[in-house]
Amino acid sequence: MCVAVTAIAAALAYLHAPRLKALVYTLPVPFFFARHDSGKPVDATYVLGMFSTLAFLWLTLLAYRRLRWPIVAAEAVGIAAFLSLGFAIGWSVPDTALAFWLALAVALPALIVLRVTLKPIYEPGHRTALPWYVKVPIILAIVVTVIVAKEPLRGFMPTFPFVGTFAVYESRHSLRTLIRQFVRFCIGFMGLLTTMRLLQPVIPQSWLWLRIVCGIGVGAGVYLIATGGRLLLPEVTEPLSDEAEPSPAGDPTGG
Repeated sequence: MCVAVTAIAAALAYLHAPRLKALVYTLPVPFFFARHDSGKPVDATYVLGMFSTLAFLWLTLLAYRRLRWPIVAAEAVGIAAFLSLGFAIGWSVPDTALAFWLALAVALPALIVLRVTLKPIYEPGHRTALPWYVKVPIILAIVVTVIVAKEPLRGFMPTFPFVGTFAVYESRHSLRTLIRQFVRFCIGFMGLLTTMRLLQPVIPQSWLWLRIVCGIGVGAGVYLIATGGRLLLPEVTEPLSDEAEPSPAGDPTGG
């Protein structure tokens, strides 16, 4: 998983277009490895983990754009919120079918509402100025550090924003675009989780990878339905709005 997350994070750093960054961010590759490594059956914490990631993204956006905090400090607030929810809910939500289906019944309509109400705004692209031989080791060191926390997070481990931590930093000028793409991904992810949950009693744990692949296939179909068949978000060409204006305090040179 270290290699997969590092590779995606590096791609995010060197891509310029916000829509491409957002698409790469939502590739389910890190989930595949995190889910396989965790071995924990799909339950309600997987569903709730998506909303914890949304909280991470929104709080980072709020701190960076509205409060004008530096991006690293803004991310720290978002990650703290995710971890707080993960540690609290991860050990309190029952591992039952009822809890899973109830969580799904609440999550899916909420995501559809977000899908409809989040309007597009123009945001500029950004590409890191650091050479790969400096950037990649930094990314790898952070990934290894984050993985150490996997045990207490239970079902939140596969939904932990491994790539999101880097995506938010590299997409700090286009966070709304990132969130809009993530909402669409979450709708597809509900299809993925539903498929994996239904296959748990049918496909044995030794064939877990097959459950994941089937889930990704169904999730991709649901994602395309939610996006009207688009892989990328529609391009926005309107002038930069005040809400989308990056915070100068969070724009370190060379990052």
